[in-house]
Amino acid sequence: MYPTLSDFFYGLFGVRIPMPFGTFGFFMVLGFSMGAFLLYRELKRYGDSGLMPIVERKIIVGEPANLLGMLLNAAVGFLFGYKASFLIVNWGTFSKNPHDMFLSADGYWWGGLIMGGILAFSYYREKEAQKLPKPEERILKVRPEEHVMNLTM
Repeated sequence: MYPTLSDFFYGLFGVRIPMPFGTFGFFMVLGFSMGAFLLYRELKRYGDSGLMPIVERKIIVGEPANLLGMLLNAAVGFLFGYKASFLIVNWGTFSKNPHDMFLSADGYWWGGLIMGGILAFSYYREKEAQKLPKPEERILKVRPEEHVMNLTM
């Protein structure tokens, strides 16, 4: 068993790539992804054969962008950009001790502002593109295989 993905790729290909991620987490993600894929296929088969019904859900479409949605997107983007920009710039330190880097408060505020701005703007732009003169309620038909993400993640 290889402790990190760097050791795994070195043993497989003979090339050392500095990746500090453990193989346990990688194979855990791989297992969940395979389980989601197999569940998707099984639920699709059940839906096609009529064993599981199509569910109807009411949604409202055409609403304009709201301030809360923009602020939430900006906050998530800031947190991600703040930490991701720091990890990218300091990759050498990160690859030696990833746990301390993830759990520290270190980061670059400019990376957070850029990513927060990008996510807030993309949310606004998407909502404005879908905006209708008057929002309307529609009935959406949800097939069984469309529930896989909610079940596995």
